[in-house]
Amino acid sequence: MRDLLLMRHAEAAPRAMDGTDFDRPLTASGRTAADRAAERLREAAPRPQLLLCSPARRALQTAERVSAQLGLAATVLHAEPRIYLATSLALARVIAELGGHHACVLVVAHNPAISELAHALQPAPARSMATAEWRHIPLSIDHWSAL
Repeated sequence: MRDLLLMRHAEAAPRAMDGTDFDRPLTASGRTAADRAAERLREAAPRPQLLLCSPARRALQTAERVSAQLGLAATVLHAEPRIYLATSLALARVIAELGGHHACVLVVAHNPAISELAHALQPAPARSMATAEWRHIPLSIDHWSAL
């Protein structure tokens, strides 16, 4: 049995005229939403042994806030470059490469991939995930490669 937690990053500032999408930071309401989401995670979901996130600023800031709220060790958080701009299939491949030693993994990523993956693994609800929303997907697998 494995537990997969999928989370869309919190609300980010709009792209600046001279900035890139990659560098967009969280807004004040995004920071608050990430903290609230982490509180709900702490109360309702298994504790992740690994937190994978996109290296984009907004996803990394979301993951850092969630990690701090959950009291996770710094070594648990890993920014994975392949998550930024990944398709849902590419995101699933990253997770499938994890091996078998993490019983619970939290992934902080972007839409549409994170919502599409959540829907593929747990068809209801079919709507797109809101910013800072997370889903707990229990999986009847012994190894992440079975994903």
